[in-house]
Amino acid sequence: MGSSQRPGRDGLLTLQSEMEAEGKRVSIAQLCRWFGVARSSFYYAPEDPKEPVIDAALSEEIRKFCGLDGWCHLTAIIDCWDRTIVGWRLSKTGVAKVVAAALEEALRGRGIDATANDLTLRSDNGLVFGAKPFVAVVRRYGLDQEYITPYTPEQNGMIERFFGSLKAECVWLHRFQNRDQAFAVIGRWIDKYHDERAHSALGYLTPNEYREKLAA
Repeated sequence: MGSSQRPGRDGLLTLQSEMEAEGKRVSIAQLCRWFGVARSSFYYAPEDPKEPVIDAALSEEIRKFCGLDGWCHLTAIIDCWDRTIVGWRLSKTGVAKVVAAALEEALRGRGIDATANDLTLRSDNGLVFGAKPFVAVVRRYGLDQEYITPYTPEQNGMIERFFGSLKAECVWLHRFQNRDQAFAVIGRWIDKYHDERAHSALGYLTPNEYREKLAA
């Protein structure tokens, strides 16, 4: 879509309101990414704003992606040592308690000793990663917590690559009818990722092969 078709601030707010009225929550940041609008442009309010222009066909297509349960949030915790997804949650709301549950699942699954480890947890600057429920799990397990520099996703390259592959090879190839279907399909893809995705950094072994080799 060319720049002349990109909706302005009022257009994005209108679309967000319409989708919320239908029970489909979507953030302004997500809408800006979809329409190729810089977030700085959204927060800048011109003195004489023009009438917003919305691509009706594109708006309708976006709504169709939602399925019966509306938008969902996927949280994933990756072990940078072997590239394994050690914890994940698919939820209707990406609230801190859900994200904290994914982290605790990862730590328990790895048998992390809450009193003696030197692990560092890296994340972006999302609000959930600084919220009390999430930070409580971080502290309970004695993790060091660090955040990437704002607007530098390459500092969190492993998980970014994982999400890129997940979108291209799974999410964008399906039109999920509901969250249960999405959960099942994504779960199967993650299992395949562990069993079949070879990584050059792992000597061209899959995550599972790499773990088995070192455990032998």
